[in-house]
Amino acid sequence: MRASYLLTSLEISDRGDDSIYLLNPKIVTEDGEWEAWLFANWIPGAIRYRSFWDLMQAEYKNFLDSLNDPAPER
Repeated sequence: MRASYLLTSLEISDRGDDSIYLLNPKIVTEDGEWEAWLFANWIPGAIRYRSFWDLMQAEYKNFLDSLNDPAPER
């Protein structure tokens, strides 16, 4: 990841829950998909995905996994 890519990245989310989604037009797949990034306060740096589709698939899997996690003990 190059910090200079942040100058041309496209923010596609609001800054909620201390995280943000960005699309990077400098890295493009053969299909024309821009690379996607997830920045969050609990992640050192960013998680990079080949495309927005891959990012959303990972987020959906995380959501489903969270539904299966047992409730925290109080």
